[in-house]
Amino acid sequence: MPDALGAFIDKERTRLRALGQETNVQLAYTGQAQRQVPEDVAAAVVRVVQEALANALRHADAANVVVTYGVWPDAVTVDVVDDGRGFDPARSGDGFGLPGLQARVDELGGVLSVESRPGDGAAIAARLPID
Repeated sequence: MPDALGAFIDKERTRLRALGQETNVQLAYTGQAQRQVPEDVAAAVVRVVQEALANALRHADAANVVVTYGVWPDAVTVDVVDDGRGFDPARSGDGFGLPGLQARVDELGGVLSVESRPGDGAAIAARLPID
């Protein structure tokens, strides 16, 4: 999983440079990040990162995005935090992105948390249980 996530982040960095965007995207690991996780959980983690990063780049005009991936005895966590313009999470249900992520995380028995305020960046965090 860390390899796939790292490859995705590297690809995004390359794409951003090619487009002339100066957004700094960092990837950090915590816990037992090298530990194998179930395929459905790994897929959900990648999807959370894809959606949160896309939102930070497309809508938030973020200069910095930090992705933190962790594996714990009972769960996988992923946090995506940006310093962009933020948004009102109560009004974010109009599209497919965050509601779709919520449904995917719910289906796996996890928890999705979205924290943001206009002008204050955003933090999207998922915790997905593992056996």
